[in-house]
Amino acid sequence: MVFLLAHSMYKGGLFLVAGIIDHGAGTRNAMDLGQLRKAMPITCAAALLLFFSNAGVPPFLGFLGKEMFLESALDAPFPRCSPPRWSGRASPRLPWRGSVGLRPFFRSRSRLRKEPHEAPSHVDGAADSGKSRSVSGSAPQFVQAPIIAPRSERLSGKTVSVQLPPWHGLDPKSF
Repeated sequence: MVFLLAHSMYKGGLFLVAGIIDHGAGTRNAMDLGQLRKAMPITCAAALLLFFSNAGVPPFLGFLGKEMFLESALDAPFPRCSPPRWSGRASPRLPWRGSVGLRPFFRSRSRLRKEPHEAPSHVDGAADSGKSRSVSGSAPQFVQAPIIAPRSERLSGKTVSVQLPPWHGLDPKSF
């Protein structure tokens, strides 16, 4: 449940960022976008917060969700197969995929036909979602009792005690 909540929040916020960029710059074509951090600093800050949650950086809720997901996967029985392993080819692709989402803000050149601008404050839900990313991960009690516990109980059919520590520490079985 923690992973699903975190995923829905940062992905929803990133979709809002894409819409704000489309509105403010007149295009979503990543090849035409660049230097938006100067014209859209609030959207850039929100995108960075959402990106960090997506990347699983502590103290964001995305970190807790991915950590709990991996912990439960390591504890799960694998009856006729071995646990999945990272492919040597997959890991170099990860930084590239992350950089594509931030390219519109940090790319050096821009081919825009209009001057980009921030979205009106009543439309900028991505900034609110980005801010909630930092609050929910560093203070998980805001999501554990009102959101995670009731849904976990509904799915499992039994009473669930949810404890979301901001840092799980290092676990030797994770390596």
